[in-house]
Amino acid sequence: MKEDQAAAQQRRQLLQQQLEAINAELDSINAQISYYDQEIAQKEAERKEAEAKEQAQYELFCERVRAMEEEGTVSYWSILFNAEDFSDLLDRLADVDAGMDYDNQVMEELTAARQELERLQAELESARAEEQAAKDQQEAKKAEQQAKVAQAQKLLDQINADVDGTQFVTARGW
Repeated sequence: MKEDQAAAQQRRQLLQQQLEAINAELDSINAQISYYDQEIAQKEAERKEAEAKEQAQYELFCERVRAMEEEGTVSYWSILFNAEDFSDLLDRLADVDAGMDYDNQVMEELTAARQELERLQAELESARAEEQAAKDQQEAKKAEQQAKVAQAQKLLDQINADVDGTQFVTARGW
């Protein structure tokens, strides 16, 4: 009987250690979830900022396209060929170059803003997926913890029953 009690006490201690390890894992998982919450909030703010920047670039692009449509389809060659002299030609060439450079810059900035927005969206989705995985792991650990608690309670009930049975036997003198 004493050997059974000793074995039950050892199992109880082992279960207690396992519960402590599970609690430590749960604390770690909770810290991870908290980190992901902060990261998601930061990525959301960055994404909103990138969306605003992309929208501003898109509006600038649309303004430029509207301006080009309002001016009509003016050929760069016709601008250059209407120069009055060589100096005027160089000025017009510089203006055409500046216009083309500006148009290219607007397009490049719009493309860069869209790529940044896509990158941030992908990071945000990744952080959300990692957070969900941590939450799933948390649920599994909580279930494991509940199972260990139930197992410990059953063992405790068994030990108490054994102790009560031993006391009954010793009281009767058997």
